[in-house]
Amino acid sequence: MEALVTYIVKNLADDKEAVKIETHDSESIVRINISCAKDDMGKIIGKEGKVIQSIRTLVKILAVKQNKYVTVTISEPVVETPTT
Repeated sequence: MEALVTYIVKNLADDKEAVKIETHDSESIVRINISCAKDDMGKIIGKEGKVIQSIRTLVKILAVKQNKYVTVTISEPVVETPTT
């Protein structure tokens, strides 16, 4: 599941180096968190959230085949502020 999300998100994003996918897997629950550059957030979410919803649907199809429950979330990129 993580490989599918990574493939889709990296092909949507302009800054492929900033894309990070974290997976937390337990017995029956899989949590996938997407982190990317701020400029790419809109591309991954899509108009009215249609792109991220499509990603979630595809991942849920794989999860059902494995008898698991999956959640896909997007986190805001952490912006480091310079210290003075």
